[in-house]
Amino acid sequence: MGKDPEMQQFLDPDTVVLTANTRLAAELRRRFDREREAGGNLVWESPDILFIGSWMRRCWDDLCDALALGYAQWPDGSAPPVLLSSQQALVVWEEVVAASSHSRNVLYVSGAAEQAHKAWEMLKEWKLPITLSISAPEAGATPEVRAFADWATAYEERCSSAGWMDGAGLADALERAFAAELLPPPGRVILAGFEDLRPNTRSLLDTLCNLGMRSEELPYPERAGQARLAAYPGGEEEIRAAALWARYWMEQSLDEKAGGGPLRVGIVVPDLTAQRSRVERIFTDVFLPGAVLPTAVHTTAVHPGSKGMPRPFNISLGLPLPAYPVIEMALTLLGLAPGRVPLETLAEILASPFISGAETEMLARTRLDLRIRRWRSMEVSLAAVQALATAQFQTTVQGLATKQALAAGEQEQDKANGERPPWHAPQLATVLERWRLAFDALPPRQSPSRWAAAFAGLLQALGWPGERARNSDEYQTVQKWQELLEAYSRLDLVVEGHTRAEALGCVTRMAAEEVFQPKSPDAPVQIMGVLEAGGMAFDHLWVLGLDDEHWPPVPRPNTFLPLALQRRHGMPRASVERELELARKETHRLLQSAPDVVISFPRSEEGRALRPSPLIEDLPWVEEGSLPAAVVPELAEKIASPILPPGADRVEVLEQVADFMAPPLPVGAHPRGGTDLFRDQAACPFRACAFHRLHASAPETPGAGLDSGEQGTLAHAALEKAWSRIEDQKTLAGLSGEELESILRESAQAALAEMRERRPDKIGPRMAALETTRLVPLMSAFMDQEKLRTPFRVEKREETLTLDVGGVSVTGRVDRIDRLPDGGEVVIDYKTGQAGIRQWEGERPDEPQLPIYATGDSIHPVGVAFARVSRKFTGYAGVAEDPALFPGATRITEIPVPGEPPLASFQELVAHWRRILENLGEDFRGGVARVDPKDPRRSCTYCGLMGLCRIGELDPSRDFDLESTEGIGVEKGEEGEEGGGNG
Repeated sequence: MGKDPEMQQFLDPDTVVLTANTRLAAELRRRFDREREAGGNLVWESPDILFIGSWMRRCWDDLCDALALGYAQWPDGSAPPVLLSSQQALVVWEEVVAASSHSRNVLYVSGAAEQAHKAWEMLKEWKLPITLSISAPEAGATPEVRAFADWATAYEERCSSAGWMDGAGLADALERAFAAELLPPPGRVILAGFEDLRPNTRSLLDTLCNLGMRSEELPYPERAGQARLAAYPGGEEEIRAAALWARYWMEQSLDEKAGGGPLRVGIVVPDLTAQRSRVERIFTDVFLPGAVLPTAVHTTAVHPGSKGMPRPFNISLGLPLPAYPVIEMALTLLGLAPGRVPLETLAEILASPFISGAETEMLARTRLDLRIRRWRSMEVSLAAVQALATAQFQTTVQGLATKQALAAGEQEQDKANGERPPWHAPQLATVLERWRLAFDALPPRQSPSRWAAAFAGLLQALGWPGERARNSDEYQTVQKWQELLEAYSRLDLVVEGHTRAEALGCVTRMAAEEVFQPKSPDAPVQIMGVLEAGGMAFDHLWVLGLDDEHWPPVPRPNTFLPLALQRRHGMPRASVERELELARKETHRLLQSAPDVVISFPRSEEGRALRPSPLIEDLPWVEEGSLPAAVVPELAEKIASPILPPGADRVEVLEQVADFMAPPLPVGAHPRGGTDLFRDQAACPFRACAFHRLHASAPETPGAGLDSGEQGTLAHAALEKAWSRIEDQKTLAGLSGEELESILRESAQAALAEMRERRPDKIGPRMAALETTRLVPLMSAFMDQEKLRTPFRVEKREETLTLDVGGVSVTGRVDRIDRLPDGGEVVIDYKTGQAGIRQWEGERPDEPQLPIYATGDSIHPVGVAFARVSRKFTGYAGVAEDPALFPGATRITEIPVPGEPPLASFQELVAHWRRILENLGEDFRGGVARVDPKDPRRSCTYCGLMGLCRIGELDPSRDFDLESTEGIGVEKGEEGEEGGGNG
C-alpha cells in the first residue's frame, strides 16, 4: 500500500485540520493511522484533526489558562467572559421568555426558548445586530419577530451584566483575542468537508490569514465511476434492498479485499432522523437475524451470541438518552414519589434489570407483578407493594395491601401453612424502604448541584443501574448520564434554585436533547446523513430516498427572524433557491464519493405517488432486482432448516409430533377453578388444562372505577342482602313502594360498604353514591318480575356445594335456591350480562354452571333460570316443568336435543345434562388438552393464552377477529357487561 499524499501533509506539526463534523474528523484520523501502520510504523504522533467547534473551544480554554496564569490580559483589562454551555444558555433563554410580556401568548416556553436561541445563533453567525431584524425596510416585523427582538435584547443585557458569553459569540471573541495577539495563530489550517462557512467563521479565518496563517481546503474525494438510479415500491423495500446490497459487498470483501485496505460501504439517508428506527430494524434483520432471540436482550452494538463480534454496520445518528433503557429507567425512578404510582410504572420497575436484586428476585418480582394486577387498580400504593413483598402476607394484617389482597379472594391461600408466598421479594422491600428514607430527606428547594447529588443518591438507594455486569454500550450510557448530571450541576451559574419537579423536568429535557451514540469498533458499513457524508470516500455508496418531495429539502425558515432577512443573507432552509443550489452541490459530491454509486427512491409513500428528484432523473436506470444482493433466509427458515451432521450425505427429515394429552388426574381429584372448569373444557380443552392444571393466566388489565365484573359482584351482594330481609314473595308483595326502595337502598349501601372495606382505592363516597343510584332502579325492576312468579320462598343464598362430575370434584356456590309450596326447588343464577338457555345446548355448552348444580345429589330442582339484572333487560331466562314458575320459562318439551327424542320431564333433561358433563369431566380427568376452540371469536378473544397455545401457527387458515385479550374465561354481554359469575 503506497503512501497517501493527503495524509502526508498532516504530518506537519504546525498544521491543524478542521472538519465540518466529528465523523469526518474520526475518519481522517483512521485514514492517517492506517497509512502510518501500512508504512511499517509502530509508533507515531497523532495529527491535529478536529471538528471546528472543538478547535474553537480548545483555543478558548488555552486563552483562559493564559489569562489566569498572567501570561496575557484581556483587551479592555477586565476579566474575560464566562463561556456558557448550551444547556446554561437555554435556561437563561427560558427565564427571559417566561419573564417577558409576550409570555402570555406562548404555549410552550421551552420550545419557544429553543427556537429563539437558534435565531440568536443565526444572527451571531451572520454578524447581524438585533435591531436589524426589525428595522430593515423589508423586515415585515411579525408578532414573533417583535417578541424575539425583545427577548434577544433582554438576553444580551443579562449576559453582559453577568459577564457571560454563549457559544454563538465564541468565533467573534477568538477573533478579538487573535487580533490582540493573546493567542498565537496556527501555521496552517486545512479545511475539510465544508460546503460553505458561516460569516463569523470566515471572518475568524481571514483574521488568522492576515496574521500569517496559511489556509487550504482538502479536496473532496474524486472516485467517480458508475452511478445508477433504482426505484422500489415503498420505503421498506428500498431500505431492505440497500441492506441486502451492502451485505453482498461485505461478503464479497472477505476474499476480494484480502491483503488490501478495509471495505467502506456507505448508506446515505437524507432524513435519517425520521428514518433511523426503521433503518436500524431492517439492517439488523438482514445482517444479524438472530438479534431478535433472547440472547440479544442486553446487546446493541455487539452481535448477540457471537461472543463479542462487532456489529457490521454503524449508524452515525445516535438516540436521545431516554431512548436507552438504562436511562429511561433512571428517569422513571427519579419520578417516583411516596404514595400511589400508576400500575404501568410499577410493572416497568418490577421487570427492570436496572435496580438492586433484579437478577436474584427476577421470578419473585414477576409473580409480585401478577399478584398486584389482580387488584385491578390503575394506581398502586408503594407502601402496599413493600408490605406484600416483605414476608409472609398474613403478617401485613393492617393497611391497604391486606384489603386489596382480600379482594382477590386468596386470603386462605396466603395463610396456608405459614409459608412464604411465591412473590416474596425482601430485597425489593429493602430497596423501597431505603429509597423512601432518602426521598423524605429531600428539601423542597435547592441548587442544581445539590439536586444532582440528591438524584444520584436516590438512584444509588434503588441500586441503579443494577447488579448484573453491564456491556460496553450500557457502561458508556451510564457514564453519559453522569456527565449529564454534571452538566446540570453547572446550572448553578445561571439558576438560584429549583424545586424537585423543576429539577427533574430540567434533567429530563436535557436528557431528551442529548443525542448519544456509544462508541463501537469501526464497521465496514456506514449509515449516515447527507452532511455527515461530506468529505468521505467509499468503495460502494447507496443514497436512499431522493424523491421529488424530499430532495431538495423543503425550506423551513426560522419563525423568529424576518423571512426577507433570512433570504437576503442566504441563511439555512430560508428559500427554495438556496436549498436547490445546496442540493445540487451535495448531489454532485455524493456522485463523486465512490466508484460504484446507487441512487434510489420509493415510488409511493402513504398512498402518494412519488417520482425521482429532478437532480438525479438523468441517471441511467436499473431494473428492480438487477442489483447485486445477498441471499439471507428469514430467521424462521434458518431455525426450521435441517442441520447436516459432519460427513452426512443426506438431509435428515425433522419429525413433527403433535401431543395434545396431559397426564391423567386421579379419580376424585379436586382441581381449582370450580364449575368454570367445565365451561373452559367445553370452550377449548387446552384452555381448561392451562387454566386449571397449569395455573396459567394472562395478566389482569386494570381499569378506572369498577369494571363490569365488580359491578356484577355488587349486584349479587345487594340482592343477597335484600332477600335476607324480604325472605319470600308474600312479604315482597306486601311492601309499599317506599318500604321496598328503602330496603333495596340499604342493601346496596351495605354491599358497597363491604366492597369499600376491601377496595378503598376504588370506592370512595362519590363512587358509592353513583353505584347506589345505578343499583336501586335495577333491583327494583327485578323485584317487579319477582312479583309475577308463583309463590316461593328464598331457601338458600350463596350456598356452597361440592359435586363429583365425571370423576372430577368441583366446588361451586349457588346464588339462590327458591322453595316452592309443593317442595320443588328452582335454582337461580344472577347475571348482569347476556344469558339465555341456548348457552346450555350441545355437547359443549357455553354456561354449564346451572346444569352442574341441577345434577347434584343435594338439589332436586323443577326449574333452573338465569336471573338477568341489567339496564337492557331485566327478568328470567330458563327452563321449567311448569312455565308458570317464572316469567320467561321455557317448557321441557321445547328444549332441542339433536339426535334424541323430545324430553318429557325435567329429570330427563337433568340426565341429558349429566351425560354431557360427565363426558367433559372424563376428558379433563383423562388429560384431553386439544387446541380446539368451540367458537374462536368468543373462546379466544377473552382467553389471553394465544401465545401459549399458538393456535395461529396450528391453524393459519382461521381468521381470529380478536377485539381484546381482557378477561380470562369471561364472555362479554350485549351491553359490554360481563356476567357476574361466582363458580
